[in-house]
Amino acid sequence: LIFGDSQGNPKTAVAIYSQNKSLKKIHGTFVYLSGPALAVKPLAQQDNILMISATVDPSITFDSRNIIRPYYSFGHEGNAVLKVIEEKKPKKIAVIYSTDSATAYEVEKIVLPGIKKMGIPHEVQSYKVGERDFRNQVVIIKRSKPDMILCYGFGSDLPFLVGTLREQNVFEGVFITGPIGVADAIPSETTKPFIGMYYFGPTFMLKEYENKKVDLLSGGE
Repeated sequence: LIFGDSQGNPKTAVAIYSQNKSLKKIHGTFVYLSGPALAVKPLAQQDNILMISATVDPSITFDSRNIIRPYYSFGHEGNAVLKVIEEKKPKKIAVIYSTDSATAYEVEKIVLPGIKKMGIPHEVQSYKVGERDFRNQVVIIKRSKPDMILCYGFGSDLPFLVGTLREQNVFEGVFITGPIGVADAIPSETTKPFIGMYYFGPTFMLKEYENKKVDLLSGGE
């Protein structure tokens, strides 16, 4: 086994893959996060090796014979988020999301239609993958005075977004965002900074799944 840390950066993931390949023949690769996984996918396909990808984007397996994705999907996450929104009954919601095809699918096809169906007023802002200056979007969100903020994007982008939300003193309203992005933006040895946040993950990570108290196919978030 050869380990490498892409730090959520697709270019770094490609560099690590290429470096490992030059050292020794690779028989398979395990890639975390959507951005790095999408970047490594064509290389793994070209080399005709097994690729296991931990990403919520189901489209990564499309047109591929060598990729396994042992993870839940954007659709499950979006519906789970809507269930909690329905329980919390916020008066106004702000949504900021990446326009990459995978993230946009969850937000535009599932989350936003669900929020509209509930009749909840909402402010929506978007950004492109790799963006680092979020001041304009966050200022607009702040002015809308939401009591819940949904943040979506790759782990490589979220630390910068979270940092801007903190600078503008609106971070306390954040409801859902990539856990990796939050952890990178708020280095901490305790869970205190993350109180009130929800983490959405696959059911096989839960103790209840081992006890057969939850159904893997139900989403389980």
